[in-house]
Amino acid sequence: MFLISNCNEYTVAYFSDDPCKKSPCHLIYTQAPSGTSIAPLLRAMNQIIIIFTLLFIATLSTLAKGQETIKKQLEEKQPVLETKQTHLSFGFTYKHFNYNEDVNPPAKSSELGNTPGFEIAINHRFSNNKNSLEGKGVLDFASGATAYDGSLQNSDTNEITPYKSTTNNKFFNLEGDLIQTFSAANENTSFLKGYAGLGIHTWERVLGGAGGYTEQYSWVYLPIGIQFVQRASENFTLTLDGSIKLMFGGYLRANLSQASSNYNDVEMKLGDKPGFKFQAPLDYRFASNYHFIATPWYEYSEIGKSDSVLGGISSSGPILVSEPNSKTTSFGADLAFSVDF
Repeated sequence: MFLISNCNEYTVAYFSDDPCKKSPCHLIYTQAPSGTSIAPLLRAMNQIIIIFTLLFIATLSTLAKGQETIKKQLEEKQPVLETKQTHLSFGFTYKHFNYNEDVNPPAKSSELGNTPGFEIAINHRFSNNKNSLEGKGVLDFASGATAYDGSLQNSDTNEITPYKSTTNNKFFNLEGDLIQTFSAANENTSFLKGYAGLGIHTWERVLGGAGGYTEQYSWVYLPIGIQFVQRASENFTLTLDGSIKLMFGGYLRANLSQASSNYNDVEMKLGDKPGFKFQAPLDYRFASNYHFIATPWYEYSEIGKSDSVLGGISSSGPILVSEPNSKTTSFGADLAFSVDF
């Protein structure tokens, strides 16, 4: 959350009405039920490993048969797959979210939890040529509670004690890409593609507990990626997708007045940091124009330290607040139904 400068010292605070007296300043970070351990993280990682394993086995089990079918089609001069120019998909997404702010120990501030959501995507090839330029748009939304695990710091003694609560989150992402096929390792079964685009990401963070308030993060990003597409059979297609995300225009609004009348609502510019994402969609065509698509994925991102702004006035003078550096790791899986037309 914020580094608060007052009483001639810096504290990471949730905010108390009088931070220069003995009432503790609340370290505005994290929530986790008592007895929190890494067990939930390990369980979630195991689930993702299982998904990857099943996808890998399914691909291998169809590869031999699929290559024979494709070879036969080529010998008979048949098209490997009849594909439409437009694909519309919609489905569900489930992610494990792990957010950590960079504060000096023993102070801490983190969010940990799982957030379900939905995704809608459309992909369009601009001509029937297999090397045609493609356009893709993706919208996804997720919502859920995370465990906030942080600390409280006494502004007089600097004593730090643990603090836990719950945060309600809403995540929104909108991205548009242009995709180009660069080469085909095998003219009908393997393709190498590159893409670039523009996206916007928002995060509404409603901190619970005493002194809670709402934060609204947003930034724009430039995704640049590469895809390797392998048609394992008539019905299965596996794609390996890796991209970097170049963040810019980061912005944070914190409604500090919700915590105390002594504080102002503030707006800050966030530092720009790059991130990356890996995903492996497995497409199963169960009918001529209908597919199921299962996509395990992993994403890493950072937020840079913000500028300092005036957060309020205390009896000892101005209070400056800023957002510290932070890191986020997320992983999960999407399951979608797709229609060609």
